[in-house]
Amino acid sequence: MTPRTIHKQKKKLTRRLKAQPGRRHQSIAMAFDGRRPYCQYKKCPGLNLKKTTERTYRTHYKCEECSVEKGNDVWLCNAVKTIDKKKKAIECHVRYHAEKEFVLADSTECSVISDLTDE
Repeated sequence: MTPRTIHKQKKKLTRRLKAQPGRRHQSIAMAFDGRRPYCQYKKCPGLNLKKTTERTYRTHYKCEECSVEKGNDVWLCNAVKTIDKKKKAIECHVRYHAEKEFVLADSTECSVISDLTDE
């Protein structure tokens, strides 16, 4: 992505967040004429399937906020796939952010002295 594209996307996202304050890390569906990009989640269930090449699922959803933060498109699954003749929800987008938040929350330290303790 060019710097101009990134700047435009930041402005667009800022406007959306002002209008909708609860809007965070939304999946945005993108239309494609050709081949869709692969999911970028390292633990995508598409990697566990027995096939000739180990690749994640193809997707047409990108996370708008992560794409703006990182400066390149972040593609993550958010769909229903048929696996072993059963329909399953593939939610790489939700798992990616849950894992990211867990890592961030895990890295913060709690001080021994606080207002809630008697010590």
